[in-house]
Amino acid sequence: VSTEDAVQIEDLKHFTRDLMTRVEADLGTRLDWVAVDHWDTDNPHTHIVLRGRQDDGHDLVIAREYIGTGMRQRASELATEWLGPRTELEIQQSQQREVQRPGWTALDKSLERLAVDGRLTPQGLADDVSDKQYRRLLIGRLQYLEKAGVCDAHPRQGWRMDVTVRSRLQAMSKLGGIEQAGYDITQ
Repeated sequence: VSTEDAVQIEDLKHFTRDLMTRVEADLGTRLDWVAVDHWDTDNPHTHIVLRGRQDDGHDLVIAREYIGTGMRQRASELATEWLGPRTELEIQQSQQREVQRPGWTALDKSLERLAVDGRLTPQGLADDVSDKQYRRLLIGRLQYLEKAGVCDAHPRQGWRMDVTVRSRLQAMSKLGGIEQAGYDITQ
């Protein structure tokens, strides 16, 4: 669980407990879980480990979509309740921080969607992205990825991202968390 405003939330333990209460309600079973808060990066986050059993002893089966988006939606709803809705400025600042963030980001998801055969050109971005500020963020992210050795830039041809970009960025993110491990058991 990685809420963008985790620093403002301050009490990640309470936040995680509230989130898991909602997850239990969604899944219709009591869950056996533990969590670890990490305050070792610019984006504090919590790792949650679930036991693979329902409260009745049967195997716990969670739909892939719920893990990928359902839990994220619940965490987002909870953060909005705790902190209020995000302003346009907060959204822009969050996107700006993503330009140089190690790991897989929402900007990378946009780049992946916009790429044609793994290629992105300034003209293609201009044609596909009408918001000039967002286009600048995407180009900034491509420049960061180039410096990080994750994509190649070619004069006049733009950038080439191979099929391993996502897995390489995700691995970079995981390595950063392992190297800087700071643990706090929350349950």
